[in-house]
Amino acid sequence: MKKLLSLVLAAALVLSLGVAALADDASVSVSIRVEGKAENVFYEPEFTVTYEEGATPTALDAVRAFAAAAPEDIEVKIEDSEYGAYLSAVGEDTEKAAAEMDGWLFRVNDEAPIVGMSVAEIKDGDVLVFYYSDEYGIGMQYPEVDESRLASQGIVRFTSRDTTFDEDWNPIITVNPVADMIVTWNGDEYTTDENGEIRPETYLASFNTVQVVRYDEETGIPTVLRFAPDYVTCFPDVALDDWYTDDVRWCVENGLINGTDGKFNPAAKMTRAALVTILYRIEGEPETELTEDTLTFPDVDYSEGSWYADAVTWAASNGVVSGNEEGIFNPNADISRQELAKVFENFIEYKGYSYFVTDEYILFTDEDDIADYAKNAMELLI
Repeated sequence: MKKLLSLVLAAALVLSLGVAALADDASVSVSIRVEGKAENVFYEPEFTVTYEEGATPTALDAVRAFAAAAPEDIEVKIEDSEYGAYLSAVGEDTEKAAAEMDGWLFRVNDEAPIVGMSVAEIKDGDVLVFYYSDEYGIGMQYPEVDESRLASQGIVRFTSRDTTFDEDWNPIITVNPVADMIVTWNGDEYTTDENGEIRPETYLASFNTVQVVRYDEETGIPTVLRFAPDYVTCFPDVALDDWYTDDVRWCVENGLINGTDGKFNPAAKMTRAALVTILYRIEGEPETELTEDTLTFPDVDYSEGSWYADAVTWAASNGVVSGNEEGIFNPNADISRQELAKVFENFIEYKGYSYFVTDEYILFTDEDDIADYAKNAMELLI
């Protein structure tokens, strides 16, 4: 009986210690990618890294977590050196396999830490990339996509901010083209020219899918860092995690917006011409024709090269817009919120949609500033 009681108490103690140990663990969520010589070995955008409570999580913790989660047929080796622990092999991609100093390097948030992985700190939301490279990354380039000339010239440029050092070991950063790189752009393959450029046949204003590879001809070691498998370009002034990004992407993919000079300009105001152009695109850009009965405006450019003339003609012909009391359209004027509401109301009526107001009208504190012509539209859209 005493022996049984002792075993029960021992088991309880072990369980309590186990629970305590689990309670002492903490974790961070990071994106982790492991790039071998020829392929993505591992990729998880939201990867949980567990570390000891009270300690500071490091890149080494991430490697250990990856080693535990790696497929059974991929052996991960972590070795010690006088500089600390380091990643020596992932599967067949082992250090010094092709040259004297090739092996595994890593980057955190697209920067190469100046310390080893056992010291490099990580935090929630960090992006970690472990990749096989030549000696100390010499000759390695880290491509960036420049779509600023995509809409105007159909050109995409790939550049890399490369670091060299002067005689006093001061870093010198230059922007260089990434030439002779194979680019898979929206499923089609291209090779960058000496300027790091490609001219894709099909593209969106942004949100294009891209993959890149380039290898050393003698060793077969990668000389550019590949992108994540789900890498998608984005406007330079729109972050992929912004609250409106999914809506912007939907509009781009459906041909409603193109941006300006390669940018989206999220904080810019919308002009009256821009709004009717978007509605016109929603309708599939039907053919328009100017006749004697067509409502025209003296301040609208109806020339053949006008980017918004067809949209204005369509909108005016279908009662979506009517201009002001003087018969002026003001294409370049910023559209106000009440004007926007009125145009939307007109568009809903043009489409023949039926609707009814289910909620009581909200009285705004600036109710007296709303024009009479827009009050019903404001109520409709609330």
